[in-house]
Order: sequence, then structure tokens, then C-alpha cells
Amino acid sequence: MYLDEFNTYVTVKLQNVKSTTVAVKGNVPCWEQEFIFETNRLDEGMVLELWSKGVLWDKLIGVHYLPLTNIKYSAEPGEGKWLQMDNELETRNGQTVGTR
Repeated sequence: MYLDEFNTYVTVKLQNVKSTTVAVKGNVPCWEQEFIFETNRLDEGMVLELWSKGVLWDKLIGVHYLPLTNIKYSAEPGEGKWLQMDNELETRNGQTVGTR
């Protein structure tokens, strides 16, 4: 598969709620979408999954755990940021604590 043939999307999960971006083609995708999640648990985090859309099935490319304490609260849009994607989630006592 050539890099410009990628058709990728991201799922964003917080607790038991999941949202998905639209699929974007190309090797430098950008998703400028907003999602609203409600929580009282600021000690938790979001799981971001990068997927490649396929004809028969989709393939997980990478995963990133983003602690809610790392997200700045602001009424203004952020500058955007590239995130390191890892292969798998790291859990302790059934709770997601990071990626590796």
C-alpha cells in the first residue's frame, strides 16, 4: 500500500462513550473535529485509536492514552499537536493507565 492510499480515522473513547472521526485520505491526515464528553472523573483519560479503513475490515494502526489532566481547559481552539502512537494499552487492575 502506498502512503497516499491511506484512508484513516480516529476513535476517541472516554469511559464507556466512543466517538469516531470521518475517514481522511493521504499520509498526513488532519481531523479538525470537536467532540464533547462529560465526566466528573478527571483522574482518568481518553483512549485514541488510529484506524486504517479497509474494503473488508479496518486495521488498528496505533493507540494513545491521553490523561485528562494533560488537557488544557480553554474556550479557544488549541494549536494542535502530533501524538506518538503505540501498539497496545497498558492496564493495572482493569484500569487503562497508558500505552506501550
